Amino acid sequence: MFVALGTADVFNNVTTASAESLVCAVRGMLKKARSVCSYQPLSIPLMGSGLARVGIKNSILVDLILVAICEESKLGKITGSISIVLPSEKEGEINL
Repeated sequence: MFVALGTADVFNNVTTASAESLVCAVRGMLKKARSVCSYQPLSIPLMGSGLARVGIKNSILVDLILVAICEESKLGKITGSISIVLPSEKEGEINL
């Protein structure tokens, strides 16, 4: 599944995003996953840590993704399991 996380400036080709757009993107993806995943596992990458330039620590990005999952789960079961995929190079930055 693909999501649009941020916006791009057409003059300088720089992308930007916010914490709000991250939560909206994850919740939108989860709403779609509810109808198309048929309870199959869903993997969500650590969004916002690269070119999206959210500007928030990676550990907080994980928290925002978890909040979006919890909020959307209140509305109904999404799928059988959800995993957040963390890049190995960011392993030391995020204390689970």
